[in-house]
Amino acid sequence: SSDPITKQVAGVLYIHVHSASGLSSGDADGLSDPYCVVLTNKIKVLTTHYILDTLEPKWERGVEIFVQDFTRVSLTFVVYDWDGPLVGDDFLGACKLNLMIDEPRILQRLIELEIDGSTNKKGRSFGHVTVSVVFRPVDS
Repeated sequence: SSDPITKQVAGVLYIHVHSASGLSSGDADGLSDPYCVVLTNKIKVLTTHYILDTLEPKWERGVEIFVQDFTRVSLTFVVYDWDGPLVGDDFLGACKLNLMIDEPRILQRLIELEIDGSTNKKGRSFGHVTVSVVFRPVDS
C-alpha cells in the first residue's frame, strides 16, 4: 500500500469550536444558555459546555478523531439553548462543513447557522459559529 493518495487522506482530524455570535434568544429574558454539538457523519464527537445568559458564547473546545479519509467527513455543528434537565433544549441553528483535498485546514471560519435550510427569518440572522478544522496525515 504505497499509494501516496491513500496516505494523504487518512489521519487525525482536529475540530475546534471557538465561539458563536448573534444567536437567537431561546429564553424569555432575551438571552440563551448555548452549547454546541459537533457531529462527524452524523456521529456525535463533541458537546461543549453550556454558557449561561449569552448570545455570544466563547467555548474554545476541541476534539481529535481518527479518519480514514478526511475528504469524506461531513461535519455538522448544532447549537442549542440549554433549558435544564427536565425539558428539551431549544434548537438555535446548525451548519455543515466539508474539507476538500486541497484545503486540509480551515482556521477561524465563520459559518452561518441555518434553520430549515434558511440563514435568516424575516431578515434576522440566526447567527454564526466560528470553527477551525485541521487535518494531519498519519503515515500508515
